[in-house]
Amino acid sequence: MKGRWIWGVALASFVLAASTGAYYRFSLITPLAGVLDNIRHAHSHLMFFSWVTPPLILLLGADLARRGAKPRGFAAVALLAAIGGLVSYVPFLQGGYQLTPFAGRLLPISMIASALNGVVWYVFAALYVWAAWGVRRDARLRLFDASVALLVASTVSVVALAYLGATGQMQRPVMLALVDWFLTLFADGWFGLAVLGLAALHADPARLARLRAGTLGWLLGAAMLVRSVGRYYEDTLGASWATALAGAGGAVAALAWLGLVFLVWRVTSSATASPDGTVVTPPTGVTRALRQLTLALLLVKGLVELGAATPGLTEFVTQSSLRIFFLHAFLLGAISFGVIYSMRAQLGEGAFHGAGLFALAVGVMVAALAPLTPLWPRGLGGLWVLPLAAYTSLLPPAVAAYALFRLELGSARTAASPTPPAATPGQ
Repeated sequence: MKGRWIWGVALASFVLAASTGAYYRFSLITPLAGVLDNIRHAHSHLMFFSWVTPPLILLLGADLARRGAKPRGFAAVALLAAIGGLVSYVPFLQGGYQLTPFAGRLLPISMIASALNGVVWYVFAALYVWAAWGVRRDARLRLFDASVALLVASTVSVVALAYLGATGQMQRPVMLALVDWFLTLFADGWFGLAVLGLAALHADPARLARLRAGTLGWLLGAAMLVRSVGRYYEDTLGASWATALAGAGGAVAALAWLGLVFLVWRVTSSATASPDGTVVTPPTGVTRALRQLTLALLLVKGLVELGAATPGLTEFVTQSSLRIFFLHAFLLGAISFGVIYSMRAQLGEGAFHGAGLFALAVGVMVAALAPLTPLWPRGLGGLWVLPLAAYTSLLPPAVAAYALFRLELGSARTAASPTPPAATPGQ
């Protein structure tokens, strides 16, 4: 993997972002400096921009290289993505999505910073298309294709936010609708589909081809886009047709999530040889457990999305506290586990020491959010709920800091390579 050291930058970004999230939770129980909304935005955007996106770029480049392609510029773009996220962190921390005084003018600094990050993503998308052009498509590569397409689609709202903010035409309902557009397509589309594609690396390729996993991935991407269009017009116009459109898109997306998890769940039992001579061996131990835990949480996501699209359950499932609970289970849980599993599979166990402890820390932290939801019996609540959520939020950044301190980027070069399996006819 070229640019593997950028994984260390991403890990450091996670420690900063997770610590910012912990600061936010402590500010709910004791007076601390800063605006809560701004802290929350800085936390989430740094997670998106600098924690998950750079390693995904590196991992997609490594997959293309295994196929015999020659991806160029992926490491540079991954580094720019990480730096861009760090640059946007301070403006979001200071002003959130509000206009900020700069050189005698009020400007949407944070939104402009996001737009600059968008330029980096466009460059990556162009490099990906160039590198993947002419490569034989299989189910996994189609999942990556769809994820990059959703990454580009998510930036429509970033450009719109920057333009409306710069021209002084920003209205709060429109702003919230555009933010939802970006976060949903970026997280569910770019992150979710890419993680499914990475998990498919260790699934049975014949099974994926036979059951059309690639086609199902594109269906999931299209359904996400339909859902986002419906949500946008529902939030800005309140039109009944938009509500129906969002519900239909959400239902199809939920079923596609469930179908894809089913297709990639089973781990292949044999090693395979890539066109470049790399031998891909099935994950074992904690790395394999992280993969399965990733898919289990994606299964939960599919069920939650199905509930949110079901009339009669929508209002309950979309309550703010439940959304926060499931959002952390998806992003901090499934996506982070998927990235760590993939980096360990690529670079060796030294890429993240304490992975099992990290999974436990995330599980405890997410479980501590349950008493804040309507799923928790009211009689068992109390003043201990918010302090519990605050103190448990310290666990994931602590484990990630330990992993960063013990990071071994050279483990993949020093590990003994397995004996390549014999090629099968037509392979």
